[in-house]
Amino acid sequence: MDFNQVYDQMKRAAGALGRAEKVLSPDRRSRVASEESALFHKIDPSLAPDFPLLLSVCGGGNSGKSTLVNSLIGESVAPTGGTAGLTRRGLICGHPELWQTPAFCQSLFHCFPESPKRMECADDLLTPGTPVFVESTRLPRNLLILDTPDFDTGARSSYTNRSLATPILEASHVLIYVFTNANYANKDNTDFLRERLHEIGTREIILVYRVSPALDDETVSRHLSEVAGNLYVNGQADHIKGFYRTDESNEVVAGDESMRLRPVGSSPEMSSLFKSLDPRAIRQSQSMSAVAHFLDEADKERARLDRSREHLEIYRNACLIACGRAVLSSLRLFPQEAILERVQQHYAETAPPLVRYLRTPGKKVRQVTGRVRAWMPKRRKNSDKAVSQELLKSVQSAANEFYRHLCAEQIVTTASLTDPDGRALYEKVRRLSNLPNPEGAPKPSVEGPNGDNELRLTVPRHPAVNDLVQEMQTVNVEERLAKIKEEALRVLKVPENPLTAFDREFDRELRHLVLENRQNLSMIKRFSEYLFALADMGLVSGALTYVVFTGDIVSATAAGSAKVTGLFGLNDLAALLVFPAQAKLGQFERHFLSDLLQKWLNDRVQRVQQIFDRHLSGSFISTCGKRFQEADEALSEVGDALEEIKEEACHVAK
Repeated sequence: MDFNQVYDQMKRAAGALGRAEKVLSPDRRSRVASEESALFHKIDPSLAPDFPLLLSVCGGGNSGKSTLVNSLIGESVAPTGGTAGLTRRGLICGHPELWQTPAFCQSLFHCFPESPKRMECADDLLTPGTPVFVESTRLPRNLLILDTPDFDTGARSSYTNRSLATPILEASHVLIYVFTNANYANKDNTDFLRERLHEIGTREIILVYRVSPALDDETVSRHLSEVAGNLYVNGQADHIKGFYRTDESNEVVAGDESMRLRPVGSSPEMSSLFKSLDPRAIRQSQSMSAVAHFLDEADKERARLDRSREHLEIYRNACLIACGRAVLSSLRLFPQEAILERVQQHYAETAPPLVRYLRTPGKKVRQVTGRVRAWMPKRRKNSDKAVSQELLKSVQSAANEFYRHLCAEQIVTTASLTDPDGRALYEKVRRLSNLPNPEGAPKPSVEGPNGDNELRLTVPRHPAVNDLVQEMQTVNVEERLAKIKEEALRVLKVPENPLTAFDREFDRELRHLVLENRQNLSMIKRFSEYLFALADMGLVSGALTYVVFTGDIVSATAAGSAKVTGLFGLNDLAALLVFPAQAKLGQFERHFLSDLLQKWLNDRVQRVQQIFDRHLSGSFISTCGKRFQEADEALSEVGDALEEIKEEACHVAK
C-alpha cells in the first residue's frame, strides 16, 4: 500500500466532508473532520524497517508502571512510590542515536502538540506538559519505552490524567498494560483503554499482572484472560502478544531490586518477545486498521450528509413549485375575454384579402356587437376598473402568501404525478422518508396521490437556509410587495378600460404575435383557412380562462390547452383556452388562436415569475441551488477519495 497516497486521499475526503458539513449543517462540524488528529496520525508515514517501535507502559495508579520502566532500562529514571498519579507527563526512553535523527521526532510524535524535550530532572515528570525523553544504551536502536500517566486517578467523568494519556496511547505501536490484583477487574479502566483502541485502531498488547506470590498460575492465567477479553472482542484476541506476572516485593517497591517478569502459559520471555516484534509489519497492520476505521467513519458521515443533501434538494424544489403556484394564482383575474377578442380582431385584419371578403358577414356581426357594448359605458367602465385593481391585488396577495411559505418552518405545497417534475419529487420524498434517520431530524413527507393524481408535500425547512430566512425576515416586506405590484402593472399592461383602450405597445405585441404565427403557417394550413372562411364562422364572443391549481375550472367546450412551461412542477398544469359553444369558432380559428395564445400566456407567466424572483424569491432559491451544488460536488469528491483508498486497500488484501 502506498501510505502516502492513502494519507493524501484521507485528507482530501475529510476536507470535502468538512465543506459539505459547513453547507448542510452550519451549526455542526463533521465528525470525521473534527477528529482529524485522531484519524490521520494513525497512518504512519515512516514505514522503514529500521524505524523504531514505541512501547507504552500504561495502567492504573500504583500498578507498577514506572517500576517496570526502570527495570527495563536498568536505571531509576521514573519516580516511584505509594502515591497514585505521580507521573503527570510521558517519559520516553530510547537509544541515544535515535534522538540524533532529524526526522525522527517529527514522524513519530506528530500527534503531540510539541516534540519531546530532554528531561532535566525527575521532578519534570510531576507536572503536566510535553513528554520528555532520556537516553538509554541498554535499549535496542529500534525500540522505545514510554512511561504514561495513570488513567484512573480521580473519579468517574473527571479523571485527572486521561487527557494526558490519550495522545501518548495514540502514538504508541505496542501497549504494555500493567494491573494489579486490586484493579484487574476494574472495567472502567479496561473500557477506557478499549474505547481508545477503537478510536486509534488496533494495537499489539502485552499484559503484565502484578500479583501476590501466593496466587497460583492457573488463577493468574484466568485473570489475565479476563482482562484480555475486556480489551479485545470479536476475534481480536490475537493482538495480545503475551501474558506475564510479576510478584509483589517490598524490595522492588523500594527500588532496591528490578521487577522480574515471568511468562504465563505459552508466552515467551519478555526479551525474546521484544526481539520478535517486527516494527514495519506492526505499523503496516495498524495503518491498515486505521484506514478501515477511517473508511467506516467516513462512509457513515457521507451517508448522513447525503440524506441532508437530498433534503436540501427536495426543499429547493418544493420552493420552486410553491413559487409557480403563486405566479399562476396571481393571474386568476386577468381580463382574458378582452385580450382574446383583441387577438381575434388582429387575426381577422391580417387575413389574406380573399379570406377577409369571405368573412364579411362575421365582420358585420362584430360591428353590431360593438354598438351594443357602447350603450353601457358606465357599467363597463366600473367593471373593468375593478378588474384591473383586483388583478394587481391578486398579484400582491399571491406574493405575500409565497413570502409566508418561505419564512415558515416547513413548505406545504401540492404536485401532480402526471407531471415529470412532480413524479420525480414524489419518488425522492418517498425514498428519503424510508431511509434511517438516527438523529431524529424532521423529514419530508407526502400524502396521496388522490383520484386526480395530486400530492400534498410537506418539507421541513433545511438548516442550510436558516440564515437566508433570517435575512429575509429583516427586510421591509411591504416595500417588496409594493415593488412587485408596481412592476406587475407595467409588465401586465392592464388598461383602465381593457375592453376599449389597449396600451399601444401591448396592442403592437398582440399584432406581432398574430403576424408571426401567420408567417409560420404551412401551405396546407394556409389553404385550410380559405376553406373554413367559406363557412363564415365568425367570432361572436370568446373567453380565455386560466385553470390554476386552485380548482377554478370553467365548464365549457375546451378547444385545447396551453401548457405553462418553465415553472418547476407545473409542466402539466394547463392554462386552458376555453371557447364557449356560442362562440361559433371554426376549427382553423381555434387551432390558430390556441397556438398563438399559448405563446402569449407563457410569456406573461414568465414575466410575472421574473418579478417574483427579482423582489422576493430569486436570491433565496438561487442560493439554495448553489449550496446544494456545493454540497453535491463535495460529497462527490468524498466518494472519489474513498474509492481510491478502498482500491489501494484491495491491492494489499490480494
